[in-house]
Amino acid sequence: MKQKLKREQFTIQIHPPVARSALQCINIYENGDFTLNGKLAQVIHGQPFLLVFTGDARALALIPTEKSTDTIQFPKSGRKRIPDVTELLNKKKIPFPAQYEVWFNQEERFWQGDLSENPMREHSQEQQKLSPKSKRS
Repeated sequence: MKQKLKREQFTIQIHPPVARSALQCINIYENGDFTLNGKLAQVIHGQPFLLVFTGDARALALIPTEKSTDTIQFPKSGRKRIPDVTELLNKKKIPFPAQYEVWFNQEERFWQGDLSENPMREHSQEQQKLSPKSKRS
């Protein structure tokens, strides 16, 4: 039987997810590839930066600076191989691929990246444990 409900009985609103294209992010792969997504690469390619991490490597900063031997410049593609980053993330037990959501820290005047926790990584590892292994005869 249909029951008429009043508008005020509906109390939970679901919001649309943030469009992935709206995010600025950096992906770091085990082979040393350090990749800016298109939106971020468009903004910062060609500029010299100091690349620094917090002690636990859960945040990074791209600090605009004058060009020197310590600076990193990203090409238009946004991809650069930086093996030292892979070594650091391995030491800090950050799983690959590591993704940092990047935003401009107005107060400090640098690009800040915060490590994204990936709930799907845990889920996929659990699924692998639960699924039976296929055996070929």
